[in-house]
Amino acid sequence: MKLTVRSRFDKLVDNIAELFENVRQNLAVAYWTTGHWIVEEEQKGKARSKHGTGLIKNLSSKLTRKMGSGFSITNLTDMRLFYLENRNSRPAVNLPMSYQIELLRIENVGARKALEKKAEREGLSRSDLRRLIRAEQEKTGNIQLVDRTPLVPRRGIP
Repeated sequence: MKLTVRSRFDKLVDNIAELFENVRQNLAVAYWTTGHWIVEEEQKGKARSKHGTGLIKNLSSKLTRKMGSGFSITNLTDMRLFYLENRNSRPAVNLPMSYQIELLRIENVGARKALEKKAEREGLSRSDLRRLIRAEQEKTGNIQLVDRTPLVPRRGIP
């Protein structure tokens, strides 16, 4: 049976969508795993890490030279936090990482998970998610946002 032009097009759309869905899920796993490795290296087998080792700054420099963009201090700090916030629970791999990073700012785990589920269920855009976070913060006061400013200053900033 010969495929029509429309069904071939639909198949192309489905194939591309499936490919990028797999990329999205693998990116969540890559962020989680990278964060896990950073925490393991920081702790070196101990219960707590020693601060001020420069690990993230050095990783950022080396990985950016080796791989290109995507390994800024901020991104690596986000990967570390993504692991720490999800080490005991499965992260929502169906949400893009940009959504995951927005959600990481929410200190209350229960509120974060509820908004994560809502974003997944309702297919919210990133800007819709941001608006929802602000609205929940104003309405309930239940959402405290964590300062995600990098511990290491950016270039040119003392």
